[in-house]
Amino acid sequence: MNIIDVISLLNQMPTLYILGVEVIFCLALISICFRYTGLLGLYIYISIATIAANMAVLKTSLFPGYDSDIALGTGIFTSIFLCNDIINEYYGKKSAIKAILVGFFAYLAFLLMMFIIVAYSPVSTSFESHKALLHILNPAPAIFLASVVAYMCSQYLDLFLYRAIKNFTKNRFIAFRSFVSTAIGSFCDNVIFSLLAWYVFAPEPLQLSKIWWTYIWGIYLMRLALSLLNAAYMPIINHLKPKNYDQ
Repeated sequence: MNIIDVISLLNQMPTLYILGVEVIFCLALISICFRYTGLLGLYIYISIATIAANMAVLKTSLFPGYDSDIALGTGIFTSIFLCNDIINEYYGKKSAIKAILVGFFAYLAFLLMMFIIVAYSPVSTSFESHKALLHILNPAPAIFLASVVAYMCSQYLDLFLYRAIKNFTKNRFIAFRSFVSTAIGSFCDNVIFSLLAWYVFAPEPLQLSKIWWTYIWGIYLMRLALSLLNAAYMPIINHLKPKNYDQ
């Protein structure tokens, strides 16, 4: 059985099962990174997740209870907010700001590397692979511009709200401040990214109704549910602090 057969088999599974696997996988990776490599590992996770999430948004799927298709990568996107909240909580504001810049640089570097690769003239045996890369990278400039604006705005908003709630509650209610900051930051990210990527910067703009139901409202409902799960996970993270953690 090759990888295509495995994917075909997985495509037959309910989408909620796949979403569950995605969320568990992201939480497990964050936990491992935090436990064994500390801040550096969280930076690495954010770099990888930022690239993966922006690639995943090109694909949509149907979920039960919702009539319109929903852009994928939601679990990964939401996990980036969780990761930033962990950095904000345990390593401070300056490290959280650096994490935002790390994610931006990682995605920019990835796109530039891939554009250099597709600049090579392909031989006949690799032409299909060349076309596949072009298909993925074609919307990349619009997605990149939209992602940069949305990413910066939403992550800085998340950082500010998390710190503000933390100070207001005198360092209590860690799950509450994580949920509120992520929920508001996610909505900001959804609206800005979707309008810019699929309408303002898009070579072929989508209808606003399609953007609202597929890329804004549909994704946000899922993000809101995942934000609750991630917020509930924040107290557990406290037990996974690295052994050399001294802050």
